[in-house]
Amino acid sequence: QIESKCLKLMEIINSIAVTLRPKVIPSGFDDEDVARLCKTEEQIASLSRLKQTSKPKTCSCCREDHDVDASSEGLHLSSEWKFDLSNKTYQLASISFVCDSCYRLRNLESFLELASSPKHAEQADQLNEHFVTVNRISLGVDDKLERRVAAAKKVQEIYSAAFSLKVLLSNVRGLHAVDPNGRPFTARTSMDELFRSTGILAADTKKRPANETQGKAKKLKAEQAAVAAAQPKPTETKPATGKPAGATATAATPATAAAGPAKKKKKKAQPNAASGKPATAPVVAGANVTKKNSAAVAPATTPKKKNKNPGKAK
Repeated sequence: QIESKCLKLMEIINSIAVTLRPKVIPSGFDDEDVARLCKTEEQIASLSRLKQTSKPKTCSCCREDHDVDASSEGLHLSSEWKFDLSNKTYQLASISFVCDSCYRLRNLESFLELASSPKHAEQADQLNEHFVTVNRISLGVDDKLERRVAAAKKVQEIYSAAFSLKVLLSNVRGLHAVDPNGRPFTARTSMDELFRSTGILAADTKKRPANETQGKAKKLKAEQAAVAAAQPKPTETKPATGKPAGATATAATPATAAAGPAKKKKKKAQPNAASGKPATAPVVAGANVTKKNSAAVAPATTPKKKNKNPGKAK
């Protein structure tokens, strides 16, 4: 029964207060706008830094600009939570910066106390008007007095439902607070990651300065050039001297250099059928006759004629 009643009350609140609604905080779960989520000095310092560095000039609810001056704190950090009664979780839904009027209207107990005090009737009327304007609630009246009364009734309806929801949720056993990722808050919870996960702080890749991005691009190009220079270059093939284009010249080793002249001689000794010249006789060992050793070789002789007169000596 508690779960069904809670769902009905949440439906009433969300259907009317679509943009600006009171925070429903069960007893014992007041986070004091994220401050009580910090468990270490480091987390407190991180939260203080993020409040200063990520604070915008526009309210996240009414979208009005609010410049910070010496007499004002400007926008206030405010958290918003949601409930999952099936898992009994009280989950952080968002962190945002809101103006003073929106901040007062988000604080359920503080606003109910202000609205019930006759001393603050004028201030309560201003906040009621701000509430119906931000949520674009049509009151159906034009008269100033009637509008003020109608706005007060509409605000009372929403805040009464929110207070009833607070009482019901305070009686739910086993309810526990978790971060946007469903993890419990511990001393290791990162405030920076918490701000990023709720959308209030953009990811690092979206907020990098232009000069940092250009510097990384230059560094990447330099690394690619270094890798290309380190790779072995392909050997260029040049045509050998005296050979047709396309013949590759290979480096001569000592063995090939010594055998080179002999190969050339053999090529000269072979017949060149394409040139049309007569083939030269192959060189045989011992057949290379020169003028010096020509005497050692017997000249060719012709056969002698028989002497018809054998008695006469020649």
